[in-house]
Amino acid sequence: MMVTIALVPILGLGWFAAGRVVDAQAHRREIDEVSDAVDDLIGLLRLGSSIADEKHWAYATDGLDEIGVPRDLVSDIVDIDPWEELENAQRELDQTADSTGLAQYATQIEALRSDEGTNPVQLAAAYGEVEAAIRLERDFLLTRIRQMQAGDELTNAVHILEVSAEVRDDTALQLANFFSLRFSSFLTTNEAMRQLIARDDRYRVTIAHLGRVIRPGSHAARALAAVDADPHARDFAREVASAIDQTLSDGAGASSILDAEAVFADADALASTFLAADQSVNLHMALVEAAADDIDSIASNLVDDAAADSRNAILLGIGVTSLALAAAIVGGRTIVVPLRRMSAVADAMRQGSLDERVTEGGPRELRSAGRAMNEAVAQLQLSESQALALARGDLDDPVLATPSPGQLGESLREAVAHLASSLTEREEFRRRLAHTAAHDGLTGLPNRPASLSHVNRAIGRASRTDDMVAVLFVDLDGFKQINETHGHPAGDRVLVQVAQTLAGAVRQSDVVGRLGADEFIVVAEPVADEGEVAAMGARLLDSLPRSVTVAGVAISISASIGIATSVGGASPDALVREADVAVAEAKRRGRGQIRFCDDALRSDIATRSSVERGLATAIENDELILHFQELVDARTEQPVSMEALVRWMRPGVGMVPPDDFIPVAEASDLIIALDEWVLRHAIAQLATWTDDPRLGHLTLGVNLSARHLGHPRLVDHVLGPLRAHGVDPRRLVIEVTETALLDDVATAAAQLATLQAHGVRIAIDDFGTGYTSLAHLRALPVDVLKIDRSFVANLDREDERGLVRMIIEVGHLFGMEIIAEGVETASEARELLSLGTDTLQGYHYSRPSPAHVLTSGR
Repeated sequence: MMVTIALVPILGLGWFAAGRVVDAQAHRREIDEVSDAVDDLIGLLRLGSSIADEKHWAYATDGLDEIGVPRDLVSDIVDIDPWEELENAQRELDQTADSTGLAQYATQIEALRSDEGTNPVQLAAAYGEVEAAIRLERDFLLTRIRQMQAGDELTNAVHILEVSAEVRDDTALQLANFFSLRFSSFLTTNEAMRQLIARDDRYRVTIAHLGRVIRPGSHAARALAAVDADPHARDFAREVASAIDQTLSDGAGASSILDAEAVFADADALASTFLAADQSVNLHMALVEAAADDIDSIASNLVDDAAADSRNAILLGIGVTSLALAAAIVGGRTIVVPLRRMSAVADAMRQGSLDERVTEGGPRELRSAGRAMNEAVAQLQLSESQALALARGDLDDPVLATPSPGQLGESLREAVAHLASSLTEREEFRRRLAHTAAHDGLTGLPNRPASLSHVNRAIGRASRTDDMVAVLFVDLDGFKQINETHGHPAGDRVLVQVAQTLAGAVRQSDVVGRLGADEFIVVAEPVADEGEVAAMGARLLDSLPRSVTVAGVAISISASIGIATSVGGASPDALVREADVAVAEAKRRGRGQIRFCDDALRSDIATRSSVERGLATAIENDELILHFQELVDARTEQPVSMEALVRWMRPGVGMVPPDDFIPVAEASDLIIALDEWVLRHAIAQLATWTDDPRLGHLTLGVNLSARHLGHPRLVDHVLGPLRAHGVDPRRLVIEVTETALLDDVATAAAQLATLQAHGVRIAIDDFGTGYTSLAHLRALPVDVLKIDRSFVANLDREDERGLVRMIIEVGHLFGMEIIAEGVETASEARELLSLGTDTLQGYHYSRPSPAHVLTSGR
């Protein structure tokens, strides 16, 4: 019996050695699996980097295309061809997909490239879908590697790789968000800045964490040092910080979007910033690859160690098993059988099976050991069930509340409670973040991107079911005056009230969103016909309150609605644009109107688009011409001034009347370019008349649009040509309409005062047709009042003549020159002279003529 007892430890060593062999071999297989998974992960990371690189150049070319910058001009200015860089990035992406064995993404990549006509928002979404798929597989591989439990050193290296990839992602997104602040295609300025600040904050925290956990002397440590030392990375970080500081200083609504002229003016700096950002992204990808190299080194060492352990375990197993077999001959059945059963259960536990139990037999010590092992198995089963519940996110599973005995049980309970709390907080944070990203912060309605997404989905459903979808564009009437009169807090209160009213007035299947400012959208589906949509629009107008009381003051509100419908096939942007045009037409008809975008209006849109494209070409190719009309002294009837009037000789069409193209220009950014063209050529013509004995003493009037009046570079646009041609600013008269002045009195006064300080004279054109008060006249820097021709034509009416007399007297009271427009008869001229008019203009004296006709003296 004593011999048998003595042989028991030897038998145990035999079983232990066998377990060591099994463990060593399993460990080696796991290390091999880790190495393979790491290789797959690195391939994904490289593919993601190549996609990000292609996306950045795609963003750059889209932004340049958006503001109309020619390709050859970009290359000449900054010695970079973004389109060629995009093609290089595409080739590199294709090669990376082939070399990493990830060609399954080639179809998605090719689809997003070949989808011509895709707008910038859809392009960004297409790239985002591919990147999201890669990130999902990357996260799966990271989870798989962490679960393999290949040792603390390798686990820490995988953590560094994961954090390095997050840092690289944040850097790439910083690049995209930063340049979204400069180009308007991809995100709104506020959204781009919000994301930039969030990414910058997370980048700083993550890079600091990375510096603490990276092992000194490793590949990753050297790569991180290279990032810290690289001037490009530092330059881009400074640019990001500067953009954030500027936004915080100027206010969240400050716009930084560049037009073509701004791009030309700062092309080198913009290109340097973009290249520095791109280099920074590449450096962070190098950091990812360095972290991967560290994992490869560690995995290689672990493979060698596992092989050595396997050999040693086999040798030990052979020796110990031989002894155990010899001892088993004399081993007692009462000890050997229970120990064998315990060993079998232990093997099952090592292989992940918790279904086996030990028979509690044999000596007291063995029974106690068997009981302890069974309790351990039961406790492990409970822990496994709780872990699975947490993995599923099932925080209400009763198993999570099941207690475990002992100190280990207490630790497990605390861990489970902590994990459950963390998961709950994380899910709640994700939910809030997703809601914030897709909803307007003031009204809580879906924001512009989310609203367009709703339109897109509605069109998709309509195309499958042949149902009709309608977009109702709701625009408040006179909202700007509410802000100016009552303040922005009152305006916000009105917007919130309108949003709540609209949301409560639609059907459960309809969606109400806010596009921005005072513009709302209702996506209605399905609808039977236009009659149902018209009734819905009327119901929306009727539901709006007639006024909103703020601080005891009742603010009147009304709205106009434009409607566009589709049975599928239309793009979301086109449908919303048609509704926008329809609401503009409704506003022209008066407040509180509803207008459908019918075939006539669509034809008008097409015509306006054709005129807009042709006018842009005309400005670029100098197809425009100037005519000049004389203004005469009312007493001597001698010329004292000229007014420059733009004309368009369109190839294949002939002379296009100003009324056919100037309103189109005013509805777009072309009006700024048109004004600049007129200023440059009119001032150049004025310079050529300087030495002409008949024309050299004349001043010249040039009209400016309302939109140009609020442009930040208006003063440069006026004074620049004057300096370039050496023309005395006192010979130039800038004419602005009365309505343009009233759009933003403060801004208009500041801009015009600056011009007046340089000697340029300021005239109010078409005076009397707007609502300029005497207080406005006193506050505005005005030298000339031009009485609108509608008053001149009705001088035979006593009330009109009295109004003209009052305008003349008030103007003279403020020291202004008075000009009467549209003088067509001698009797009108005499009457205006008797009323005190200083200068006359009209067909009675001259018609607008080209410069060469005036120069010839005809």
